[in-house]
Amino acid sequence: MKYVNLGSLSFIKARNIISTLTLMIGFLFLFAATSFGQQNSNRCVIRGQIYDNCTQPPKNICAAGGPLIIRLTAAGSYWERWQSYSSINDNLHCRGIGVGFFGAASAVTRGFSVDLTEFGKNSQKFLDDTSKALALMNASLATELINTSKLKLSNGGYLTNPADIDKELVRREQQYVENALKTNWYSADIIRNINSRTKWHLDYNIVGPMISNISAISAVRFQKRRNNPGAEFDYGNINDRIAVGILTSSQYRK
Repeated sequence: MKYVNLGSLSFIKARNIISTLTLMIGFLFLFAATSFGQQNSNRCVIRGQIYDNCTQPPKNICAAGGPLIIRLTAAGSYWERWQSYSSINDNLHCRGIGVGFFGAASAVTRGFSVDLTEFGKNSQKFLDDTSKALALMNASLATELINTSKLKLSNGGYLTNPADIDKELVRREQQYVENALKTNWYSADIIRNINSRTKWHLDYNIVGPMISNISAISAVRFQKRRNNPGAEFDYGNINDRIAVGILTSSQYRK
C-alpha cells in the first residue's frame, strides 16, 4: 500500500499555481507597457499634469505674456527695463521660441543700470531716451512673437528661425538708433564720447556698463583690424552696431 504525502503535494501545487500566476501577471504588465509606449511615447508629467505629446512644452504652462509687456512699456529706468526684458526672454524660451535678442537687451540695460555716469551728459540723455523708445518698440515685437511664434516682414513674409528673427530685430533697433542720431543736434559729440569710452574699455579691459557686450564689440574691432590694423569700433557706423547686436544676441539664443 502506497502512501502520499498530502502536505508535500499541496505545497507543489501551490508553488506551480504561484509560478503560473507570476508569468501571467508579468505578461500582462509587459503587454500594457508596450501598448502604452506605442500610443504615448511622448507622454510626460509637467507641474503635476499629464500631457500625451511633449515634443514641445505645452504653452499653457508658460506665464501669460500680457503683464510682461505692460511692465516693459511702463518701465521708467534701466533697472526696470532689464528685468522686464529678462522676463520676456524667459517667457519666449518657455514657449519654444529661442530668440536671443531680448536676453541681450536685458544684459545691456542691466549694465547701464549699474553705472552710466562715465558717459558725457549728452550721451547719457541720448542713451536713456533711446532706451525708453526702444522698449516701446520691442514690447510690440515681443507681443507679436508671444502670440504668433513668428515675426512678420514688411513684404508680407514671416521669419520663424530664431537666428533670422534676431538679425531682423537687431536691424530694426539699430535703424531706429541711426535715425535718432541723424536728428540729434549733438550726434557728433555723442558718437565721439561713446567711441572714446568704448576704446578705453577695450584697450585696458576695464569693467563698466559696456561689459555685457564688450566681447562682441571686441570681436567686431578684431574683424575690422584684419583689413585695417588701426581700425576701431565706431558707434556712428550702423554696420558696426548691427554686428555687435547680432553677436550679443547669439549668446542668449536657444
